[in-house]
Order: sequence, then C-alpha cells, then structure tokens
Amino acid sequence: MVRLATLVLSLAAFAFAQDAAPEVRYSALGIPCEPGEAPFGSAIPVQCPAIEEQGIMVFVKATDSATAGFQITVKYTDANGEAKESVQTVGRTPDVEWTSVVFKIGRLKTEKLSGNTVNEVTAVVAPAP
Repeated sequence: MVRLATLVLSLAAFAFAQDAAPEVRYSALGIPCEPGEAPFGSAIPVQCPAIEEQGIMVFVKATDSATAGFQITVKYTDANGEAKESVQTVGRTPDVEWTSVVFKIGRLKTEKLSGNTVNEVTAVVAPAP
C-alpha cells in the first residue's frame, strides 16, 4: 500500500512539473527615451527610436528540451490609462535554455517620461509556429 501511494504521489509530482509555467523575465528594449535624443550622450552617437519602436524584451526559460515553443502574453497599461494586451507565439531557441522575444509595445514609463506600464508577462508552452 505504501509503495502504491509513493508511486501515485511521484506520478502526480511529475504531471505537475510538466504543467508548470516556464520561467519568464523581461526588461526594457534599450533605454526609454524621447525620439531623436542621444540617450548615451554625445560620445556615443546613437539616436533614440520612435516611441512605437520601443518596448520590452521578454526572456523565457525552457524547462524541457522537448518544448517546441511558447505563447507569450504581455498585459500593460498604455500612457492614456487603457489596458492592453500583446500576444506572440514563438518557437523555442534550440540548444540554449532561454528564448528572447521583442515586444514593440511603445515606450515604458519612467520617472521623467510618460509611457506604458507592464502589468504582467506570462508564457505557456505551445506548439512552434
């Protein structure tokens, strides 16, 4: 009886591990800035892109080498206070743990600049596109 209970608990733990959501992290795509400005100063001649070209970079860690891809959802509030959502389905980057994806959702809000606020970033395992 104890062996049967151990087997059932082991299988349940394995099933739960298969359904666990992938690890997700994100960061700003570059430095949030005003279009045309040089965010690094005059020493590095890089111009800030248009507001709609700014956004976030999402990183998703594959928990299983058999994972084909992810469906990633970014929920955010835009500069006007409107709730928005952006979804992408992407294939897993082969031979590495982390897959990175760009979401051009617009500039992120900073202390000095208006912009979007990211509320939630999630990923679920999905078939490759």
